[in-house]
Amino acid sequence: MHLDLSQGLTSPTTTLHQLFFPDTIQQNNINDLALDIDGKLWIGFQQAGVAWYQPDTHQFEHFSHSASNTRSVSSDLITRLWIDDEHQLWIGTRGAGLSKTDLNSQAFNTINQYAFFENNISDNDIRTIYRDKQNVLWIGTAQGLFIAAEDTQRNITGFSLFTHPQFDSKSFISFITQDDKQQLWIGTRGNGLYIMDIKTKEIKQYVAQPDNPLAIASNHLYSILFDDTKQAWVTTKDAGLSLFIPTIYGFKSWSHDPNLPDSLASNEISKILPAQQGGYWILTYGAGLIHMSVEGKFTQYAPNTVEQFPSKHLFNAYWIKDRLWISSSDGVFSFIPETKAVQLFNKQNGLIDNIAYLMVKDKSDQLWVGTSEGLSVLNSKDHTIRNYTDVDGLQNNEFNFGAGFVDDNNRVYLGGINGFNIITPSDLPVTPEPKMPIIDEFYLLNKLQRLQDDTRFNQSLDVSYADNIQLSYLDTLFSFRFHSNNLHQAQQIKYEYRMLGLHQQWFDDLNSHVAHFSGLSPGKYQFQVRAKNHNNQFSQIRTLEIHIMPPPWQTWWAYLLYCLFFIAIIGFFSWLQTRKYRIKVFMMEQVAKSEQRLQLALWGSGDEFWDWDIRNKTATRTNTFLQYPEHEISLMDTLQQCVHPDDLPHVINIMTSCLNLEENKFELAYRAKTPDDKWLWVLNRGQVIERNNQGKPNRITGTIKNIQSLKETEEALKLLNIELEDRVKSRTEELKLTQNELIDKEKMATLGGLVASITHEMNTPIGISVTATSHLSDRVEEFNKKYQSGDVSHEDFELYQSEVADCARLMLSNLNRATKLIQSFKKVAVDQSHEEVRDFNLKQYLDEIFVSLHPLLSRTKHQYDYQCPEDISLHSQPGVLYQIISNLLNNSIIHAYPDNKIGQLTLTVTREPNGLKIIYKDDGCGMSDEIKQKIFTPFFTTKRGQGGSGLGMNILYNLVNQVLKGKVTLSTAPEQGAIFTIELPEEIMTKQIN
Repeated sequence: MHLDLSQGLTSPTTTLHQLFFPDTIQQNNINDLALDIDGKLWIGFQQAGVAWYQPDTHQFEHFSHSASNTRSVSSDLITRLWIDDEHQLWIGTRGAGLSKTDLNSQAFNTINQYAFFENNISDNDIRTIYRDKQNVLWIGTAQGLFIAAEDTQRNITGFSLFTHPQFDSKSFISFITQDDKQQLWIGTRGNGLYIMDIKTKEIKQYVAQPDNPLAIASNHLYSILFDDTKQAWVTTKDAGLSLFIPTIYGFKSWSHDPNLPDSLASNEISKILPAQQGGYWILTYGAGLIHMSVEGKFTQYAPNTVEQFPSKHLFNAYWIKDRLWISSSDGVFSFIPETKAVQLFNKQNGLIDNIAYLMVKDKSDQLWVGTSEGLSVLNSKDHTIRNYTDVDGLQNNEFNFGAGFVDDNNRVYLGGINGFNIITPSDLPVTPEPKMPIIDEFYLLNKLQRLQDDTRFNQSLDVSYADNIQLSYLDTLFSFRFHSNNLHQAQQIKYEYRMLGLHQQWFDDLNSHVAHFSGLSPGKYQFQVRAKNHNNQFSQIRTLEIHIMPPPWQTWWAYLLYCLFFIAIIGFFSWLQTRKYRIKVFMMEQVAKSEQRLQLALWGSGDEFWDWDIRNKTATRTNTFLQYPEHEISLMDTLQQCVHPDDLPHVINIMTSCLNLEENKFELAYRAKTPDDKWLWVLNRGQVIERNNQGKPNRITGTIKNIQSLKETEEALKLLNIELEDRVKSRTEELKLTQNELIDKEKMATLGGLVASITHEMNTPIGISVTATSHLSDRVEEFNKKYQSGDVSHEDFELYQSEVADCARLMLSNLNRATKLIQSFKKVAVDQSHEEVRDFNLKQYLDEIFVSLHPLLSRTKHQYDYQCPEDISLHSQPGVLYQIISNLLNNSIIHAYPDNKIGQLTLTVTREPNGLKIIYKDDGCGMSDEIKQKIFTPFFTTKRGQGGSGLGMNILYNLVNQVLKGKVTLSTAPEQGAIFTIELPEEIMTKQIN
């Protein structure tokens, strides 16, 4: 009953509406009423379930409990009705709990096998929907064809199964359409094509016949098109495309032939529609889009032929202006054939899912896209997208290919696996943005915490109401649990969160409704969480301030101490840098003074310093006194222009030996040209400073000394000796024996004059000899005068003989002294690195080496021994062997025993068929492979700063390989000691003469 109080309480008007209820429930008591925003009155019956009643139109729909329908009300015994602010109807029952329904879902008008009390559709798997020109609504399913019963408002009231003697009522219906002759074309998957005359109800069936070229290509059909010329094109699942020829009641077909490259690219054709510029567009499942020209030529558009084309699995397409809108397994996209421009809409930019099985276009050019995850409504004009799921009222989230239809009043019919929906676009509810999430739980170390019960959190409220929270630096692992109070949309809502102060990026909660954090540094953070629905609408952000207190060593007073300490460190380092700078200035001053002293020393000695950079072809000279080319670019050219022709071959020979790895040092005496074109004797001493990888010198330095005066002194000495010899011979002819002895001594002196670098120490004995000779000459002259005058007495003659004998003895002793001096000069060693090659016994030389090394070895506790055959003689440089053996021993002493262990050092020499083998080993710590590979590298050492230079083993390697022409190998492993094996060629050994 409706009570109208518009005229006041004194004259109310009552209207009885119960008469419009079905007879079966008119007498049932009503327990509750609720009025929704659409003006519908919801009625809760005491024993008859729930119903809604529209007072204006007297429409009535009843809902009762059904044991077979899980989505029905839980009981017919209704006690209470309530509509919340989300337009959800809550239904309280007696004994069956609480039921809830979303009133917004009525806009989707779901029809399935539970929609009516009777005459329901028996198969929910909807495959096609079509309203013919007689206003009959046909529903094709996977198990038959149904006709919908409708009222005057086109509201469905039930279904009946279509049966016909010439029609299989269990057929899988693919499509239904009507031609201009009032014939109904029914395509199936398995039974071919049916054509029914609406007037006569006669049906003709067309099935595939492999031997009949005019038969339809396949019994498994997908879609149909009547083109502008009223021709019927039928697409098939497995045999390409068929065109119906009415004059012969047969078909012309096109299919894929692997042997014909110009044939149709695929046999699975999902859709065909006319092209605006002539011909047809063919959609395939597997070969993309194909254009069929009027002449029957095919052009393929697929990812493998057009780079930007998004998919090769296509379902449906519509023309909207100049764009072809296509649904595919990769989303929905628009395609402009003239420019090949593509715009893709997929899950990343708003579509509810990528697999768009179903797509229909309504009167407003909106695209209704049914996927496996729900429904998307794409506005082709502004490209906005709205998404819906079964939670909103859809029959299911999965829709079927081809199961869409738009009525002439713009009602949209969409079929899926659980019935179909009838949607009026203007009635679709506006999906509100989600409500702000609620943070309802806080966990610390995976334990639930109540903030108000623990003072350390500095919070009197529960985390659901708190705006901030204080944590200790020890609270390293914590998490928040959150949810939204959008009860109806809970399944559609996803959550994103972030921690400002840690990162700016939003993270998906992966449907866990939990955000975990660990290891945050002390500081202030802001935890934010927001909800997002399936339309990508975001809620307001729930914010929680988090302050993680620092540990004592990170507080402000601790940082103050750090700053003071840092300032002290900076002051200390500044003092060190100042001190280093002063030391550096002092050292630079000392270097400058040393350079000045060197310049003065060179100037004082008259020596010239030279530095040849062979690689860069430059020469640097200091204190020059010889003539050189204006531009020196070649060492040999300079020698040819500056060296006397007679001395040039010898000089070039020595320099060639130096350049070819034979010598590192040289000393040459030759005549060089002065600026006034004179020849001057010079002594040139040089040394190779640097060699390249091939052993060629890169740089040579040395000095040139003026030895002209020394050479002149040598010549004068020679002349003096010759003169002395002649004078002695002429004045003492009578004393033959004495004279012969003096001649022999003079020969000895002459031989001594050939010795290089005779010093001034010879002046004394030679001067005495000259003085004695002069005195003897004077006495002879005086004796001759007395003898001629006859005044010689016996005493005078004896005195004369005595003086002659004394002079002879004096001359003899001093000349013997000069001879010894010359021999000692000849035995002086030139330079240790220029040791001459000679023959020596190896065993005896090893004895001498170990005697010389005994002081070094005796300072350690290591034991050593060596073995060598007695009969091995070498023709080589003995100093090289000394250097090799001392380097091996030094290497073991320094590196092999870091733990001060007493070691055993062993040297063994054996004669081999191809030469000589020297094996040296220790029992020290050994070496890793990395150290072993670098052991012979220059400047590599494991004792940097502890006495190691990194050159010992490199020198050993060069001496063995370059000087002795042998090879050295190393066998070692950690804690296994080291064994050096040196193999020398047979040529180094002297042949034994038996």
